[in-house]
Amino acid sequence: MSHRKKPKNPPFMMMPWEIVDSYAWEELTNASRVAYLHGKRKIVRSDQNEFTLTYSEMERIMDRHTYAKSISQLLDMGFWTMHQRGGLYRRINVFGLSNEWRIHKRPSSVNFHTVISADSHTVDGQGET
Repeated sequence: MSHRKKPKNPPFMMMPWEIVDSYAWEELTNASRVAYLHGKRKIVRSDQNEFTLTYSEMERIMDRHTYAKSISQLLDMGFWTMHQRGGLYRRINVFGLSNEWRIHKRPSSVNFHTVISADSHTVDGQGET
């Protein structure tokens, strides 16, 4: 009788509901969400937090200008942090995942009250008697 190995699950990444249900995630554009997922995909170990996601890698998915806007939005909303800025001398951007997105909260609804002027006239101009 042969000893068979259990089939391995295909690679996958977890996406916590807390992120998907957050106000910050709602405010992201779809291109930024795609960029986030591709960046998160690059993290293969639980103790790893840094990843690179170059423009040439993302060009097969979106325009480089769209990716640049996505990077800005992900950094502004606190999903990514910049560990190393690329550019000169063939350096590449190195990003890290961040939890700063939690500080972005849904704005509270504003209550508008009818304002009465000092001379007892209502807002619509009708005087009180």
